[in-house]
Amino acid sequence: MTLPLFRTGPWPALLILLILATGTAHAQLTVAAGTDVTICAGSPTILGGAAATGGTPPYTYTWGPAAGLGSTNGLHPVCTATATTTYTLTATDAGGLTGTDQVTVTVKPVPAVNLTCTNGTSSIYGGVLTFSVCGLGANPYNFDFTDATSALPGATYSITWGNGQTGNFGGSGWSSTQQFPFGLSTGTYTVQQPAPNNCSITVPFNVFVGEVPLGGLSVVSNSSVCTGSPVSFEWNNFNTNPPGTLYIVDYGDGNIDTLPQPPQAAFDHIYTQSSCAVGGEYTIAWSITNPCDVRTGSINQIRVSGAPVADFTISPNDTACVNSTVSFTDISQGTQAPTCVGPKHIWSISPATGWTAAGTLGNTNGQPTVPGVWTSGAASLGVTFNTPGTYTVTDVAGNICSVDTVVRTLCVEQPPQPAFTALPTTGCTPLVVNTDNNSTSPNSCSTRYLWSTTVNSPACGSTPVATFSGGTNAGTFEPQLTLAGAGNYTVHMQAINACGTFPVSQSVSVGAPPQVALNAISGICEGQSISPTAMFSACGTPITGYWWSTPGGNPTNSTSQVPGAVSYAAAGSYSITASALSACSSSLASAPLTVSPLPAAPVVGGPITVCVGEDLQLQATPVPGVTFQWSGPNGFTSSLPNPLITAVTSAAQGTYTVSATAGGCSGPSNTVGVTVNPAPVLVIAPAAPSVCAGDAVTLTATGGANFQWDAGGVPVGSGSPFTFWPSVTTTLVLHGDANGCTGASSTLLTVHPLPVVDAGSDQVFCESTVPQPLGFFPLGGVWSGSPQVDNNGVFTPSVQGTFTLVYTATSPQGCANTDVVVITVAAPPPPADAGNDTTICLNAPAVQFTGLPAGGSWNGDISIGGLFHATAPGTFTLDYTLGTGSCSTSDQAVVTVLPLPLINAGADQQVCIDLPAFPLNATPAGGTWAGAGITGGSFDPQMAGTGTQVLTYAFTDGNGCSNADTRNITVHALPVVQAGSDITFCDQPMAQQLAGFSPPGGAWSGPNVSPGGSFLPSGPGTFNLVYTYADGNGCTATDQLAVTVITITNPA
Repeated sequence: MTLPLFRTGPWPALLILLILATGTAHAQLTVAAGTDVTICAGSPTILGGAAATGGTPPYTYTWGPAAGLGSTNGLHPVCTATATTTYTLTATDAGGLTGTDQVTVTVKPVPAVNLTCTNGTSSIYGGVLTFSVCGLGANPYNFDFTDATSALPGATYSITWGNGQTGNFGGSGWSSTQQFPFGLSTGTYTVQQPAPNNCSITVPFNVFVGEVPLGGLSVVSNSSVCTGSPVSFEWNNFNTNPPGTLYIVDYGDGNIDTLPQPPQAAFDHIYTQSSCAVGGEYTIAWSITNPCDVRTGSINQIRVSGAPVADFTISPNDTACVNSTVSFTDISQGTQAPTCVGPKHIWSISPATGWTAAGTLGNTNGQPTVPGVWTSGAASLGVTFNTPGTYTVTDVAGNICSVDTVVRTLCVEQPPQPAFTALPTTGCTPLVVNTDNNSTSPNSCSTRYLWSTTVNSPACGSTPVATFSGGTNAGTFEPQLTLAGAGNYTVHMQAINACGTFPVSQSVSVGAPPQVALNAISGICEGQSISPTAMFSACGTPITGYWWSTPGGNPTNSTSQVPGAVSYAAAGSYSITASALSACSSSLASAPLTVSPLPAAPVVGGPITVCVGEDLQLQATPVPGVTFQWSGPNGFTSSLPNPLITAVTSAAQGTYTVSATAGGCSGPSNTVGVTVNPAPVLVIAPAAPSVCAGDAVTLTATGGANFQWDAGGVPVGSGSPFTFWPSVTTTLVLHGDANGCTGASSTLLTVHPLPVVDAGSDQVFCESTVPQPLGFFPLGGVWSGSPQVDNNGVFTPSVQGTFTLVYTATSPQGCANTDVVVITVAAPPPPADAGNDTTICLNAPAVQFTGLPAGGSWNGDISIGGLFHATAPGTFTLDYTLGTGSCSTSDQAVVTVLPLPLINAGADQQVCIDLPAFPLNATPAGGTWAGAGITGGSFDPQMAGTGTQVLTYAFTDGNGCSNADTRNITVHALPVVQAGSDITFCDQPMAQQLAGFSPPGGAWSGPNVSPGGSFLPSGPGTFNLVYTYADGNGCTATDQLAVTVITITNPA
């Protein structure tokens, strides 16, 4: 990748070298968010450009912000923003490198559709705006629609009503009446805005004329089945439901069906899962719904059983050792509802001999196809096999649905008898060993062999390694082994089958040439001796001889394993050699020996005298190749030729010894004497001085001479006594000398600050005898300057004039400070006047109060400007205050707010238009009524007309306070009733059903007719029949028809 350079100098070149040293650089990561786009609010658009480049793939993509995006991940999300938004796309490669880009989505506004119906109910049905009217039977209905859509000027408005009618309007705010038939109609309303906006919106809507849905769902087949078998259902009593009614069935198994009107009356549902997954039985929930209402119900005890699937496990496995126990565990599936227990099962083992079982096998009781009468076998069957061979185990499972069988085989074997021979068993490394496997394994099912090698005692620090050679491995029947490295090996063989692991082993010894390792030899000084030793290792074979060579020493050689002491009289370089011999070969080892000369005694100066606290410098004349070792009082040691001891104490006084060493050889030593004089002890009096800020202090010094004083490292004077004017607390340091040694002492000089004193702000009081407390700090001081103030800081303004008061306070350290305040006493103010008390009603307009003199302020339930609003009945005290402090004056005005009379115009009513006029009762009596249909204190429905009439009752009490209440009376029109046309029947004893009357649901009365309209002729004549109908509002109307019964003149 391209790396930017941030500074000049050597760094860019170094950065390039680092890049070249660490490998290939990747290109900068880039990503494209796509070009900016303009959409209508909520319209979908796809963001994003080409995939990322550079960096290390693969890439991940993240968008933000999330508002308006279908997903924030991925390269191309769908955007449905409703406001102009700038989105940022971030791409991240496999190494965490990121790249970003932005795209702006500009959103144009869309029309805000607002379609309403003034004489129908509005709701959301099936996710769609729905206008409905219910309870009119199968008759059509006229809906009154109004529009309050908000759109740009010049927009077009078009609607498809769904009743065969369409409409186009020049603007919003239109109204229209449309007739819709019985059932559900679907329409759309489209508003298109002009260029340059060009955004449109289409809103679907439903119109429904209908009744509360009828009907129900029942089971018409066996409700207890097996998975895969159908359960039959049937819808009933649904024929009169209006179009648009939906039938919904939730079967309880995750499947839901939704059917339109009319539904398929009879249908099946197949359950693929046992009802035991939900507790034993399914419960069906059904509903019949339309915009008028929803009818619901449920059906329980749908019991679905699972078909059996036979299965069992074998433990530990399907190969076993004779006389061992094998466990067979039934894991058959297939629960039977509603108890949800597993299927019954029966065990069988073939051949029937050679084994014993702990547990029952089960029995079909002579009914192999009827699991309900079976005696189930043990859930877990333990079987001990005492005869080797192959056995067949069968598990049969069954329930009400069916029977299933599973069969498995088991091999039973005897323990193997392992044996082998390894040749040769001794030799030198590397040793090749061959094996001869003599094992036997009678009645074996699956005997296998596993070979391995261990080292019991590695020789000579070698790492013995045993490998399989000759193309063999650890599982070969007769492998070949190569043993590399001296030591004692053990070859292991394991014969393994179901009866266990049976091991056998054999030892092999491998030797190597002996090893010789000289122990460390250190250099010696001339005239000294050395006793060399060596470590001799036999490496698996015995050592037969030793030889030492020590030329230049005394003696010069030896045949002993330990040669003893060898001395060297002269300095020089020598060699020592040791060797050993065994059957596998010989080995030797040599080491050099350096004999060094002795150095001369060091040359030192002295004696030395120093003061306590000074540095002590010891010196010895340097000699090339020679090191020095000092020692002295107080445990001092050093290997420097000229060591420095800093800030010595009296413990450093005494004799110091130094010796020289060259080539590890030490020569004779030398000494030097050191005297340490003590420093003087200086004393400052007083020991802990303190003063108030601005005062001076005098100090004296003893214990030395030539006194110098400093503060904060800066000289401030000399001699004793010494006078000093400090500004802040500081540390004074005293310096002096005695007997050639200097000393120092110090003391903390504390400067106490003056107390902070505040007599308070200057104040103005009006002349009075009322004491006025002054605000001052701190407490406990003394006031002066006028007899009108006491030491408690209380001033009495009894005399006009200007007074300067002084307040003095002293700190706990005795430091005093003062402050002054000026008090002016003015003439007393004029009295305040809040005005007269007043009484008003609760609903009275706001009352303006004017206080005198002007310029004061109001407090209480009143505005600052003196405007009072009556918000609750009661008595309210208003305060008018002029001036502040001792110059303030105030007055009060009382406002009494009277409550309004409690009015009850009576409960709302619904009446039919043919009801006679009736009196209206309200409390309290004595008020007046107003509204349509009012005559005096009575209401006449015929005078008022149909619709909801709002009647107002007003009353004024004895205090002149008025109030009013309303009552809504809805006047319903009488239903339009038609008995049908007059009709003629022949005189014969056959019931005739009247037809052509409306609306349905009324009752017939008159001669020879039943309430349902069945007329039975019983003689010639004319009969007047009456059809009476009462609508949902309780309003009743009638109509008549004449039935003429004639005599049959030509009977058949």
